[in-house]
Amino acid sequence: MEIQINRELEGIIAARVAQGMNQSADDVLREALYLLVERDQLWREHPDVLDHKIQTAMDEMARGEGLTETQLLQHIENRKKTFFSAS
Repeated sequence: MEIQINRELEGIIAARVAQGMNQSADDVLREALYLLVERDQLWREHPDVLDHKIQTAMDEMARGEGLTETQLLQHIENRKKTFFSAS
C-alpha cells in the first residue's frame, strides 16, 4: 500500500520517531489508526458518556464554573507539556 501525506504530517511523524515516541513511520501510522478505531468504537458504543460530559460542561458554564479562554489555553499548554515530557 502506498499513501501520500502532506509536509506537516511528515514533520509530525519524523518528530515522533526522532523523539523516540515511536520506532518508525509505520509504527506512528499504526498507532494513529488504532486510536481512530478506538475513538470510533467509543463514540458508537458509549454515546451517552459523551452526551453526559457535554451536558456536565454546559451545566458548569451556566453556573459560571467554566474556564476563561486564557485559562483554557493555559490548561491545554500545560497538558501538552506534561504529555510530551512523559513520552
